[in-house]
Amino acid sequence: MGDMLRGVKLNLPWNSYRVHSSLTQHDETMRKPEFWRRLIPFLADCGFNALTLWSIHPWSLMVRPERWPDACPFTDRELETWQKLWRLIFRTGIENGVEIILFNWNIFVSPELARSRGLARYSADLATGYNGPGDYSAEVQAYNRDVVRQVLETFPEIGGLGIGQNERMEGGSLERWQQWTRDTWFDIAEEYLQEKTFIVRAHTRPAPSMTRRAIEEYPGKLPPRMFIDIKFNWSHGHATPDFHYMHEGDDGRALRDPPPSKYKLLFTVRNEDFFGLDYGGVTFMRELVRANSREDTGGFLVGSECLIPAREYVVRPDGDRSWDFLFERQPLFWCGWGHALSESAGERAGPATNRTPATGHHTRAVAGRLQAVVRRHVDAELSAADALVRAADLASRAANHIASSIASTWDFTHYSEGMLKGVRQDWFGQPFDAASPLISVRELVDARPLDPDWLSIREYVNGGTDKPVTPPMRIEELLAACREALAILDDAALPAAGSQLEAYERASARSWAHLGCCFALRLEAAVLLAREDLAREKLPECGMHEPGDSGRGAAEFRSHLSDVLLRSRAHYADLCECLDPWIPEPYPLLHLGDRFITEEFEVPMHEFHHRRVLELIDREIASIAVQSNA
Repeated sequence: MGDMLRGVKLNLPWNSYRVHSSLTQHDETMRKPEFWRRLIPFLADCGFNALTLWSIHPWSLMVRPERWPDACPFTDRELETWQKLWRLIFRTGIENGVEIILFNWNIFVSPELARSRGLARYSADLATGYNGPGDYSAEVQAYNRDVVRQVLETFPEIGGLGIGQNERMEGGSLERWQQWTRDTWFDIAEEYLQEKTFIVRAHTRPAPSMTRRAIEEYPGKLPPRMFIDIKFNWSHGHATPDFHYMHEGDDGRALRDPPPSKYKLLFTVRNEDFFGLDYGGVTFMRELVRANSREDTGGFLVGSECLIPAREYVVRPDGDRSWDFLFERQPLFWCGWGHALSESAGERAGPATNRTPATGHHTRAVAGRLQAVVRRHVDAELSAADALVRAADLASRAANHIASSIASTWDFTHYSEGMLKGVRQDWFGQPFDAASPLISVRELVDARPLDPDWLSIREYVNGGTDKPVTPPMRIEELLAACREALAILDDAALPAAGSQLEAYERASARSWAHLGCCFALRLEAAVLLAREDLAREKLPECGMHEPGDSGRGAAEFRSHLSDVLLRSRAHYADLCECLDPWIPEPYPLLHLGDRFITEEFEVPMHEFHHRRVLELIDREIASIAVQSNA
């Protein structure tokens, strides 16, 4: 099938899947040629060979369909400007060895066509939502086939096509749902994509077995570079490196057993968990790639649904930034993933070939290529680059632990960087505290971890022994990693930061370390509360009049719990001190709700800021104190 696809997922703000200020603000930035001239070479430098661009319906921004001219909203001159931009994107991809693959969501039409002809009326305003019955009419199918054919003929530089087959496909049987996708796109792929890439996004609905059968029983010849894409652990890929479920919870086994011959699997590792901080978990990245690279694995996509890394709207220090675009402010994330994927593909490391494999749970050194890229992009000395990457790798375990502690599903259910949930969980029966978006200590008591090898806190306190990883082990591991990261950053021998970006990266790694310590101590507090619950349950049978912790008196127990909570809070206060100079103002966060989905919390949060999280922590500590004294 050729080289592993090492791709980036980038949602477009045009005809966008969701409409929210956090997304629409990137419109002007992404129309600038300079953005693409900087982004694509940067991704190639990091080790990626594909860039997937996602939009509900990008086609009407690219051509005026011959049989459906009313689908295009532009004058001839406006369309010419758009086409120049698209050609620049495709040409820059070719020049840098990055194939540009366009993704769309299946059964939509352009807003203009919906309004002029009444087809797929839900498309008239793409902000009205992506769930519900679809228009399976012959006209909608014919239009989509015509416009995509014309796009592929107009822009032969396109690297491939991707189809998302879940949204707006209700209203018919799952068999009809799957057949529509096959009838609409497969012969186009056969005709136009034999030397390009064709990707079909799989979901739990239609069943993965149906998607597999549609490909394997297609009577024609699909492209050799054919992928079925699945979300790695739904929308929160930076948790456990092992795959457990895809979109809507299917385990994906039908796609791999028996091993496929007509396609390979593509894993989309989403980031809906850190937007203000850079993530440098290079050990986790390597573990995930190695754990999921089999003969039937064709590659990985890395990116976000809720973050477009274009306009820098989060980190706004005093004075001029030393970077222009948001992606330039997350070099550890992009370079780390690109390096991990390139390393797995067996490619040469480039000019710096001193590869040092990871040893132990946390690497003590980084591969030469990654180190070189970080030095170049962050403008750090050799010793500082090495220390920064090691500290970030250790501290970024905070994100993995927070995301793994609660088995999360779709986008709004989790935001690790803020210890937040946007909405209640519906799939896994997770506990829900409506007091605020903060993932409360009480919620941690009964939370179902994502990793099936982890004992929940309730199971552990009740004497469970059937899983190898206990809460104290998780607490100890996270505290040790984050304390080591702080020690690296506090080393007096560490040279002064050589650039503003390096100073930010150090603040980011330090913030992750404090967040990890804060969360570990919150887990410890949850263990104490679970033990208090157990003691209260045993009061009648043991003759106790007050709950205690392992025989302690009530006063001693409350003092211990208060100490743990206050030490946890102190770490979050230190995080705030780190980030105040870099993130002075709240920023829009899609997890906190849009026009369709907004959770009614007692204390809501409409925009995100670390200081607001500290306020919620203070409120929670006061509430726990009242409950413990009751």
